[in-house]
Amino acid sequence: MVFVGCERKEIHAYRVARDFGGFTAAQEHQSNNEKTQEELGVVVWTVPDSWEMLDKKVSMRYATFMTQPGIEVTLAVFPGDVGGLLANVNRWRGQVGLGPIQENELSDVAKQIDGTNSFVVDSLGPGVRLLGTVINIGDGKTWFVKVVGDSETVGQVKEDVVSFSASFQLDSPAQNTSNNQPTTLDTEWNVPEEWSVDDDASPILMAAYFTNSGARVTLTALGGGGGGALDNINRWRNQLGLEAVQTMDGLAITDFEDGALVVDLIAADGAKRIVAGIVPLASETLFFKLTGTETETESELGRFNRFVSGVGLSKRVKR
Repeated sequence: MVFVGCERKEIHAYRVARDFGGFTAAQEHQSNNEKTQEELGVVVWTVPDSWEMLDKKVSMRYATFMTQPGIEVTLAVFPGDVGGLLANVNRWRGQVGLGPIQENELSDVAKQIDGTNSFVVDSLGPGVRLLGTVINIGDGKTWFVKVVGDSETVGQVKEDVVSFSASFQLDSPAQNTSNNQPTTLDTEWNVPEEWSVDDDASPILMAAYFTNSGARVTLTALGGGGGGALDNINRWRNQLGLEAVQTMDGLAITDFEDGALVVDLIAADGAKRIVAGIVPLASETLFFKLTGTETETESELGRFNRFVSGVGLSKRVKR
């Protein structure tokens, strides 16, 4: 998986070039008259900066995001048209206690998103609201974005959900070679023999490993600056129950120069520790994260720093 930047400030754009787990070979089969995924290009989208990608894997779900109002937005993808627009609209209506509609009522319920072949469906049932989008971009699959909650909270994220859904597009192979595109990371790198691959990791992650000590290592990439070092450090501090800081002065930071660093954060009760590496590249930023107890992470610090340096710093280009 590699990722692309975006001109809008504090917006993250992702380039998806990874297998969609769970599909059978028959489902992914294409005839000789159809283009392969490589010929079509890769799928890219833009995520609002206020959304946090959750590192969790849920059956039938490609990714999960947490919004500022504290509500989850889910992303799923399936081959083909999955029964068509009407079937999916009625499936969602049933989930909030509403009856099915007929084909001639579809245009009143599913509103086309301007400039796209995608649709937004806003269904208010008894005590619950479901906002969903059906996204078609010509990659032979259908993407679904969905958020469920009380009416007011769902309304707060509707604009972001629609903008997110409208941003999905195919990035052609010809564009991938542009000098304006981010550096492409090799899919192979040296991993310590003491680490094993986490096969159940979220497909949004570039890589995930378990260490022999019981800690976990993940690698993620975000377009552009990825929100900046301080904002990400405060996000990690929040995960440990620590208060936000205004500057990075006084933090346990290893400086790799040119904006690359590793920060060491420990919860006040010492129960959890996050050691995180930030490596800016030409058009994207890599985020490395070592998580575990203080004991589990301590024995991995050397290997983790070498991993950050070996994968991240070796990919740097002149900025």
